[in-house]
Amino acid sequence: MISTQPSHSVPTWVDAAPFRAHLLQLHEITGVPWQVIALSAGLTVSLATSLVEGRGGRPLRRLPREAAYGLLGVTAQRLTKLDSTRVDAAPTCRRLTELSRRGFDPAQLALRMGVPLDVSAVLLTGTAHRISARWALGVLAAHATADKEAVSGARYAPAA
Repeated sequence: MISTQPSHSVPTWVDAAPFRAHLLQLHEITGVPWQVIALSAGLTVSLATSLVEGRGGRPLRRLPREAAYGLLGVTAQRLTKLDSTRVDAAPTCRRLTELSRRGFDPAQLALRMGVPLDVSAVLLTGTAHRISARWALGVLAAHATADKEAVSGARYAPAA
């Protein structure tokens, strides 16, 4: 009988510390919010938050191998390309509109994720057709962050 199991297994988890350092170093070098960097690497905002802030006051010790590989693929040059890569604005407009309906100040959330206020205003009108991938990821991160903050009660001021 032939075994389908490899003779040596590849670990599914890796030490989180070097990848946390890489994520935070990219943030420091580029000024791109770490949540946006994480999304560009294929991580969820939740996993990135655990990586950066820890869980229950303790630093995250292990990271899924796939997430680690995703982070390794992100460079300052790749993040710079997000500014010139254009994507459909419709999903981003819908996310900001939803945040507004739920009582969040979407402009403040977006600003915190690196989306300029004037861009947020245009997105809220629904008239934008194409936006930078960086801004789209910034709004996606703001949307995910708002969900987390709604659970913890740390809401921003309701939209007027």
